[in-house]
Amino acid sequence: MDELTEIIEKCKRIIITPITENIVESLYIGGSIQPKDRIETSDIDIIGIVKDNFPEEFENKINAELKNKIKEMTCKLRIIYNSELKGGEQKGFITKLLPVKLFIRRLPHFPIIWGKKIDINNTIGPYSYNEEVKVQIKMIKNYIKQINTITKPVPFEWIPKAVFYLSAIELASEYKTKYLTSLSEIESQLKEEKNHIVHESMKIRLKNYEITEREKDDYLNKVLKYYKEIKTNK
Repeated sequence: MDELTEIIEKCKRIIITPITENIVESLYIGGSIQPKDRIETSDIDIIGIVKDNFPEEFENKINAELKNKIKEMTCKLRIIYNSELKGGEQKGFITKLLPVKLFIRRLPHFPIIWGKKIDINNTIGPYSYNEEVKVQIKMIKNYIKQINTITKPVPFEWIPKAVFYLSAIELASEYKTKYLTSLSEIESQLKEEKNHIVHESMKIRLKNYEITEREKDDYLNKVLKYYKEIKTNK
């Protein structure tokens, strides 16, 4: 068993206990665990689909235990309530940051590590491609505005990641590929588009997002140009 698999198993043992096993429906890795997608600073985000009787305070308690017991890598649990998937109030930490419809598109493509896969037909469904492009662009605009705020600055790495997900929608809509969540696969599908921003996004990612302020400014200007030009089909 490799180190990453061992860490994931530790996470599962911490999250799934006699107290939680009947109120957690499934656990997904929120992203890719392929080696080619991971960098030095990669962490593990676990998306937990939970029943509505899952106490909200359990998320913080479990995250504290993950932090105390797993030192090799940062691991976090982010919960999504069943009622949120069906269109109810977005009340979880992660769904207050990102619309639940984004997760409804991504979850079937994320690795499931415990429980039963969600049935998309029993949810409110994802956005259309055009709707999702508008949502992603709005998010990126907000990230750029907040990147240097004093009170709650947005981590710079959120922007290249959002660009990858916007590119995934572009691929699925304009290039008719399957929807992808693997960042390396998204870049690979656009290899013929030499000037596509996804390639610079990957270069920045491989530097662990450690670039100069001038490089950040140049990149953000390219992001602004990219989202103004992107087109999709419904």
